[in-house]
Amino acid sequence: MEFHSNIPAEVIAAYVAGLSAYVRDLTPILFVAALRDFEPDKDGAAERNEPPPRMLTLKEAADILGTTFYTVRRLVRAGRLPGHKVGQQWRVPMAAVKALAEVGED
Repeated sequence: MEFHSNIPAEVIAAYVAGLSAYVRDLTPILFVAALRDFEPDKDGAAERNEPPPRMLTLKEAADILGTTFYTVRRLVRAGRLPGHKVGQQWRVPMAAVKALAEVGED
């Protein structure tokens, strides 16, 4: 199987096999064509060197909001405050906590 790329055919076949569950009618030829057309970071975010958003523990968020850890955990679990689990602990964006502190909860 000749693909005219620097990527070994076995690697392309493995990627195609893994992605075929998500991309209908994916072939090795289409995959290589997509790789050739790919332009990473079109918006230049990497060039701006933006730091990642500051994330807080639930305890830190509770301190800022003047409430308990359990209330913040309940807000995150209910989807009313964005949060991401990192290992066994939840983290919430500082910007979301500050916004909630400013406007309060309905």
